[in-house]
Amino acid sequence: MTISEAELPVARVSSVHAEAPRCNVSDFIFEQAKQRPDQAAVIEHATGRRVTYAELAKRIENITFGLTQLGICNGARTVFAIKPGIEFVETVFALFRAGAVPVVVDPGMGVDNMLKCIEEAQPTALVGIPMAHLLSKLKSHAFRSVKQRVTIGRRWLWGGASLDELRARNVSGAQAAPTTADTTAAILFTSGATGVPKGVVFRHGVFVGQTEMIRDAYDIQPGEVDVPCFALFALFSVAMGVTIVLPDIDFSNPGKASPAKVVDAINAHHATMSFGSPAVWKRVGPYLEQTGVTLPTIKRILIAGAPVPYTTLAMFKGRLAPDGDLHTPYGATESLPFSTISASEILGETRLDTANGAGTCVGKPLSGVNAKVIRFVDGPIASLDDAEELPAGEVGEIIVNSPVTTQEYFNRPENNKLAKIRSAGAPACTGHGRPARARISRARCPR
Repeated sequence: MTISEAELPVARVSSVHAEAPRCNVSDFIFEQAKQRPDQAAVIEHATGRRVTYAELAKRIENITFGLTQLGICNGARTVFAIKPGIEFVETVFALFRAGAVPVVVDPGMGVDNMLKCIEEAQPTALVGIPMAHLLSKLKSHAFRSVKQRVTIGRRWLWGGASLDELRARNVSGAQAAPTTADTTAAILFTSGATGVPKGVVFRHGVFVGQTEMIRDAYDIQPGEVDVPCFALFALFSVAMGVTIVLPDIDFSNPGKASPAKVVDAINAHHATMSFGSPAVWKRVGPYLEQTGVTLPTIKRILIAGAPVPYTTLAMFKGRLAPDGDLHTPYGATESLPFSTISASEILGETRLDTANGAGTCVGKPLSGVNAKVIRFVDGPIASLDDAEELPAGEVGEIIVNSPVTTQEYFNRPENNKLAKIRSAGAPACTGHGRPARARISRARCPR
């Protein structure tokens, strides 16, 4: 299924009541720290640095307190520009815990688009490496709303605090922000591949839903080891109680990742899983074929972000654990994951259909995902009652409602009208999304 536009759901949600239960995705880390304090949470393969769950929780607590003291809390939109590593993990969870809202922009969209996204978000804080702070001074128009700064590394003339200063505090029982499932947790900008980049609003309930849905869909167990080749997915793994081993690659340029370094990190730490874009596995597959190296401990490889050629999937056959397989979860920034299919199914069932022009099968909707195919309408659909559901086999638009479907774009009411459909009766404070729309140019509908 080739999607030309993927815009998923929105609802006008009533204000949060005082009795709404607490929900914060950082709570996963503190629960894991209680259950497995001495297990490694994050390992940097290149440097050998590591941090246990107990140490990670303590660092998050200290940083959270420091961020709150600086006013980077309770809805403060914060540009987040940190390279993958221990600091990346501890800082993003501290921002969540403080109730701040990380604003994440993909540098791959180009500097001009990146600066436009930052200016649109109107952040009040910047937490990042020295290069990010230097850029904020050189391109001050995009960062003019920034008042607070935290530097990861050496601080120069831009002032503010350093992460080392925040982390060094020995805080006990620091108060976490009173967030609920409906509280905004982050703003992630789309890549712009299908149009102007848009800031997707993620709530804590959606992040919690994603963690649980991915865990359950692939039977991921605490104590496993993950070598993520996509930095944001690493956050889900560590929340599940999975040790993440960060390989020595440029995460911003997966197409140039060294396959030898990815394989070395996997085999050195007996990893059971790995996640990355097809660009990574298109390099790893031929490397395995050429060298004869295998990945005997890998139970699952998750590949997402672009279509995956079946020739790439075939390269891994017989090179994983006996019960190992590759999986291609499918979705969009606005609703991920939506469906999944395994390499075994593709190679054994759908490959020939795809080769004969039937399109790319993306599998079945995951548990908890409610999906329908409706007749295409070139314009807003005001209500679900106005959507005409199509019979199986016909091409149209997909609408999705699930615990991981986001509800709105940041400050984009017109895009919300075009991309979202309102429906009555959905829960107001669970973080669950309303039905969404995705414009499809060619499709083989999920089975």
